[in-house]
Amino acid sequence: MTLARTARQIAEVLLFGCFLVFMPFLPRPAVVRIANCLGAIAFRFSRRDRRVAMANLDVAFGATISQDQKTRIARASFRTFALVVMDILWFAAFTRRRIRATVRFDPSFDHYFRSSPVVAVTGHIGNWEIMGKAAALHGEAQVVDGGERAVG
Repeated sequence: MTLARTARQIAEVLLFGCFLVFMPFLPRPAVVRIANCLGAIAFRFSRRDRRVAMANLDVAFGATISQDQKTRIARASFRTFALVVMDILWFAAFTRRRIRATVRFDPSFDHYFRSSPVVAVTGHIGNWEIMGKAAALHGEAQVVDGGERAVG
């Protein structure tokens, strides 16, 4: 292993440790800004992952969209992934309060929460990791034994 690679790995571990400690206490807008910056940095410096993303977009879209559009999609996916990771850390503290403040379900889904058991299959769009927690918390406030109950 090269010295540069070792130094990079140490820096990544230290940076992640700082995020692990401080991320839960940052305001939501700061979390989003940090994720956008980290996603942009990862897109810029992770040549291998960028090449994989662009190759996947070439397979998916071929010549139907421009190279610039593919680059924008790839850059956005790096930012989204960074936000997913940062959200896992951020939602780890004050989970119930934060999910209730930031996640909304369309009322058309309420009948699914009244059914038991339910298996849901979703696309990996947005933060699918937090969606599981949100669905579990949303289900707590639904009909139980024929009557509504509120979760405080």
